[in-house]
Amino acid sequence: MVDFHLTDISKVVQLVLAPAFVVAGIGTFVTILTQRLARVVDQWVKLDETHPQREVESAELGLSRNVLSRRAQMIRRAILLCTFAAIIICSLIGLLFLDAMISTDLSMLIALVFVLAMTALIVGLTYFLREIHLATAPLRDRLRR
Repeated sequence: MVDFHLTDISKVVQLVLAPAFVVAGIGTFVTILTQRLARVVDQWVKLDETHPQREVESAELGLSRNVLSRRAQMIRRAILLCTFAAIIICSLIGLLFLDAMISTDLSMLIALVFVLAMTALIVGLTYFLREIHLATAPLRDRLRR
């Protein structure tokens, strides 16, 4: 163990503030995603209530269910990836403290963990954009007519 002083701790705390804010931002974003998922579920329930089960489903109803199912899948993936990114960033914060306390250089591992977190976040945001595109497709179709 390396001699660890209060000044070292304060420097590490300053260093981890930015990742901590990223985790807070991801938390807010995941809240938005869960609200969107709840809205998709509500729309599915409304479809079930307005169109009782029939042997043969209309093409329009089948399309609506398919779109809602795809939207829900994209939102679930976005939630999974963004939550994974937040967990990885929390691990990164721990690694930053550990790096300051031990004599081994963890800078390469810290960089790799950061890249992994950002990759997960980017892919999660991409799923969010795809879901937004799918959700607004009917609106775009109406405007074209």
